[in-house]
Amino acid sequence: MRGRQHTSKEIAQMLFISEKTVENHRSNIMKKLALPAEKNALLVWAVKNMSSTGLDPGMHKNQILH
Repeated sequence: MRGRQHTSKEIAQMLFISEKTVENHRSNIMKKLALPAEKNALLVWAVKNMSSTGLDPGMHKNQILH
């Protein structure tokens, strides 16, 4: 959902959880992947690693995320 540029607040509302829970999950994922605390680090990691998902790395990010 974050890849679609939803805010933490929007994600929380969609999942019926708190905004803090969304932020905690994102932080935990970033720690497990040893990513820097930069705003788009998780999105950059996902795009770089999408070949393992079977997605075409040549696809524009908007095609992937919609």
